[in-house]
Amino acid sequence: MNCIEVRNVFKSYKGHGETVNVLDGLTLTVGYGEIFSLIGASGCGKTTLFTCLMGIQQVDKGELRIFNHKVSHNKSSKNYHAIGYMPQQTALIPELTIEETLQYFGDLFMMNPKELDQRIHEVIKLLDLPNRHFLIKNCSGGQRRRVSLAVAILHKPRLLLLDEPTVGLDYLLRETIWNFLKESALKFKITVVITTHYIDEANNSDRCGFIRNGKIIALDSPANILAQLDCETLDEAFYRLSLKDENHKIVFDAVDENVQEDEQVVDVLDRSRVNVVKALLKKEFNRIKRQPIEIFFLMLAPVIAINIAAQTLGTIRSNIQIGVVNNEIHDCSHNSTNSYISCLFIDNLDKKLNKNYYKKFDAAFEDLQEGRLKGIILIPENFTDVLYDDDLDIQKIEIYLDYGVYVEDLFLKVKVYEAFKSTAEHAAEDIDGKDIHTELMRFDYLYGTMDFNFKDSFGVAASFLMLFFLPMCYTSLIIYSHRIEGIWNRTLLSGVEISEILLSYLIFSIMYSMLQSLLFLITLYFEFSSAITADYWLLGLITISMTNLGFIIGILFSASFDNFHVIYGFGVWVCWVMIALCGFVWPTEAIHPIVRPIGEWSPITFAIKTFLNVYLKKMKILDPIIGFGLIYVFAWIFGVLVVVKILLNRRKFAREI
Repeated sequence: MNCIEVRNVFKSYKGHGETVNVLDGLTLTVGYGEIFSLIGASGCGKTTLFTCLMGIQQVDKGELRIFNHKVSHNKSSKNYHAIGYMPQQTALIPELTIEETLQYFGDLFMMNPKELDQRIHEVIKLLDLPNRHFLIKNCSGGQRRRVSLAVAILHKPRLLLLDEPTVGLDYLLRETIWNFLKESALKFKITVVITTHYIDEANNSDRCGFIRNGKIIALDSPANILAQLDCETLDEAFYRLSLKDENHKIVFDAVDENVQEDEQVVDVLDRSRVNVVKALLKKEFNRIKRQPIEIFFLMLAPVIAINIAAQTLGTIRSNIQIGVVNNEIHDCSHNSTNSYISCLFIDNLDKKLNKNYYKKFDAAFEDLQEGRLKGIILIPENFTDVLYDDDLDIQKIEIYLDYGVYVEDLFLKVKVYEAFKSTAEHAAEDIDGKDIHTELMRFDYLYGTMDFNFKDSFGVAASFLMLFFLPMCYTSLIIYSHRIEGIWNRTLLSGVEISEILLSYLIFSIMYSMLQSLLFLITLYFEFSSAITADYWLLGLITISMTNLGFIIGILFSASFDNFHVIYGFGVWVCWVMIALCGFVWPTEAIHPIVRPIGEWSPITFAIKTFLNVYLKKMKILDPIIGFGLIYVFAWIFGVLVVVKILLNRRKFAREI
C-alpha cells in the first residue's frame, strides 16, 4: 500500500477563451518512508498537484489518495494532523513573533505545552532561525521560508509536502535540511514529497519525477535516470528529456518502482474545540496588539466620529450674513419712540444673523446672487400702518434665500418666524383697549421639548451607524487578507473547522462590541443632551447587536468575493445605500415605493429606530416596538451566520495566488 496515489488526474484552467491543461492524465505513487522529488519548470503543475492533494482545489478527473483515504475537495480530513504542508506562499502572520507563530500552529495540532516548547527550540536550532521573539514581518524572505518549513515539521507529521522549501537558502543550510529529511525518512519512516528549483538536490531523494506540461516524462531513482540517459547531472537529464518531449519522444514512461511498505495506521487526533478556539483568539489578540492603527480604527475612530458629530451637527454658525431692505424707515436709530414696528422686528432677529442694511433692493439682490448674503428681508413701506389699519391693503414682508445649504435656510425661516411672532405679540398688547390673541398656533412634543436640536437625532443616528460600518469594513478586509495570503488555508489544513473559526470571530466580536459600546455610551452621555435620562443597559444591548451585525456582514463579504476591489467597492456601496434608506436622513415612508421595502426591512433601519426610541422617547424593553426591533436584529445576525457557514462550507479554501 502506498502513502500517496495519484491516478490519471486531470486539472485545467479556463481564461481568455482558452483552456490550459495543468495536469494532463498525471499518474504516480509514493511509498511510505520514501523521499520523492518532483522536478519541473515553473507552471508545469507541481504546486497545483500539491493543492489538489491537500483538497484545496478539485481535480477535473481522476483519483487522489493519501494514507489510503480518498482526497475530497472542501471536505474536512481526519489526516491533516499527520501531514506537514509547506505551501509556495509563506502563509505566515507578519505581526506575530517566530515563537507565537509556532505556538499557534502547535496549539492547533494539540501538542503538549512542554513538548511544544522543546520542539520549538529544536526547529529554531535546526533551521538556524533568528531569536524566537523576532517578528515575522522583520524577517527576510529566506528566513520567512524557513519559519514556514518549521511550521510544517513542527508536529512531527507522517507525511511532508514541501513546495520549494530550500529557495533562497545558502548551500550549508540546504544540506542541513536534506540531512534532516533523510534521517527522518530512514528512522521514522516519514514520507517526503518535495519540489525544488535546485534540480541537483534531487540526488538526495529515493526517486524523482520529471514533470512537463502536466505529465510525468520520467519517474525513477536519480541514478537510474542518469544511467538510462547517459548524463552526468540531473540538470542535463531534464534538459534532454524536455527536448525529446517537445518532439513527442518520451525516453521512458512513468515507472512505479517504489518499495512497497506495510500500510501505516494514522490515528485520529483527539481534538478539543475549546483549545482550538482559544488558540485562534490568542493569535488574533497577539496580532492586533502590534497594530496601533488597527486599534485606533476599531476603538477610537467611532468615539472621535461621535465627538465630531456632536460638535458639528446641529450647530449653526454665527455671523450669517443677511440683507435688510426696510422701505418703511432706512435708519432705525431714529426710531427712539418705537413708532415703527419694522424696527422692532429687526431687533428681534436672532443674534447669529449679521444684518447688512441696504437702501435699494437691487444692490442687496446682487450681493445675494454673488454669495455675499444668505438671504434678504424686504419690508414694505406701510408695514406698521397695515398692522393697525384694516382698511389698508396688506403688504407682506418678503424673504429671499439662496437655498445653498438646506439646514441654514431652514434656520433662517425659523428665526424670521420667531422674530415676527415676538413683534406681533408686542404690537398687539393693547389695540383700542382690547387684548389680541396672537398665539393661534402652539407646538408641543409627546417626547422631548422645544429645545430639541438637530444633533440629538441626526447626529446620534449617524454616529450609531459608524458602529456597523467600521466593523464591517475591518472584518471583511482582514479575513480577505488572511484568505488571499494563505493564512486561512494553512489554518484549515491544521485541522481547524469552519465552525471553530466562525466561533472565534464571534467571541472576538462580542468582546470588542462590549468595549466599543461602553466607549460609545460614555461619549453619548457627555456630548448629547438627551442621553442623560436614557436606559443605558438597553442602549448597550442595541449597540452590541449593531456592532456584531457589522462583523458578521463583513465575514459574509470576504467569504463571497476573492477580489479586494470588489469587497471594498461593495462595502462602500452598502454604506451609501443604507445611509439613504435607513430612515434617519429622510423618512422611509417618503422613499420611492420600489426601494422602500429595502429601507423599511433593513436590520440597520430597525437597529437605528430601536436605539432612537430608547434614547429620545425613553421607551423600555417591554414596549412592543423595542422588543420586536431587538429580536429582528438578532434574527438577522443568526441568519447571516447560517448563510456564511453554508457559503464557507462550499468555498472552504481560498483561491491561492
